[in-house]
Amino acid sequence: MRTRTPTKGCGLCHIRYKKDPKTGDQTPDPPPQKRSVLCIKTSQTPLRKLASLTLVLASLLAVTAIDSASQPSSSQPAENLHHVDWQTQTQTHTATGSVANVNCPSGYTAYDAYQFDTYCSMPVTTSVCSASPGVNLWGYWLPATTNFQASNGSCLQYIKGLNFGYGKHCPSGYSSSGARPADCYRYTSMTTITTYWYTAPTSCSMAGYTNCAFPNAPTTFTPTATWTTTTQVVVDPGYDGFEGTHQGSVEAAINGQPAELKTGLAGIEVINGCHPYANVQFGYCPYGTWDSAGWRADGTYGGPWANSLWISTRGVNSGHLADIATHEAAHAYSYNVLRLCGTSTGSTWRTDAQNLFGDEEMLADAITQYYNGANAFTHYMDRSLTSSETTFLSDMFAAC
Repeated sequence: MRTRTPTKGCGLCHIRYKKDPKTGDQTPDPPPQKRSVLCIKTSQTPLRKLASLTLVLASLLAVTAIDSASQPSSSQPAENLHHVDWQTQTQTHTATGSVANVNCPSGYTAYDAYQFDTYCSMPVTTSVCSASPGVNLWGYWLPATTNFQASNGSCLQYIKGLNFGYGKHCPSGYSSSGARPADCYRYTSMTTITTYWYTAPTSCSMAGYTNCAFPNAPTTFTPTATWTTTTQVVVDPGYDGFEGTHQGSVEAAINGQPAELKTGLAGIEVINGCHPYANVQFGYCPYGTWDSAGWRADGTYGGPWANSLWISTRGVNSGHLADIATHEAAHAYSYNVLRLCGTSTGSTWRTDAQNLFGDEEMLADAITQYYNGANAFTHYMDRSLTSSETTFLSDMFAAC
């Protein structure tokens, strides 16, 4: 005997069923004037019977009509008109570099320039023959006259000589020029002058980025890398109770179901949310809900989420997502496949399975164990499957 103490807020609650003479479906067995078709995964074991009764008494008339109207003509239900959709969100990012990321033409070096952010410069060195600064001789100022580069590569500087009428006098270091009777001269070294040439950067490169450019050139040359990222974000369908934070995880859990259960998931809308009617009925958010008719919080049906499977964020955070998903997928399979799959005795596999295991919830737990193992999380079934029950399920899946 497998025993387990359920954690608060995590089990399944469903309604007792009886066979409908018109559709052959297993429909709820409430008082004649009120019926319900909601399957909810809860957790509070002591409230099981009360919750079932609450759903029955709170629902409206003519659920059989709802079942008939929504009953598919084959095991592949029609695609819903409303779905939880995803959209691609694109975001642009930028990163700026420094002078170290600037590439300059050959011979040029990048440097920080206030008005350009970064720029390129190259030093250019030249030798010039500068004029003599002039000399003070005996209180007389002898100014420079001409200067030029001599043939020997030195600088030839001339200054005015001092002449009192009886001969020319030159200051120390200068010689009297015969070619220029009034001047004195000397040879000195050429003066080295460094100037700079400037040009714009040719490109830039930033480690870790595949592109780098100057988006504001030629005003400024700031190395800038630009890239975009795309993410898939869920679009809120506007359903009461929709959460969406774990929509991807819930969809992945449902998409990972066995091939047999997937035959009952065609056209099913998968929702990460707290089912509105279930939340009202139980006073807390169930782990999972299977809803064939689109039940609203006020107890009316026909909401755009008809034929939907809900798993709440609370269910995801419980650590039992895989088992919750299988349980709810089992309900969808039961409704969309088994109720249309007849047996040789004139019954349906759904009816026989519910009779064998006790009710719809026990059937869903049994299917969860069948696929996920004896240690799978189940709320209603507190024992392991027998060999005969396992054989029954294998035959059922083979037939349907």
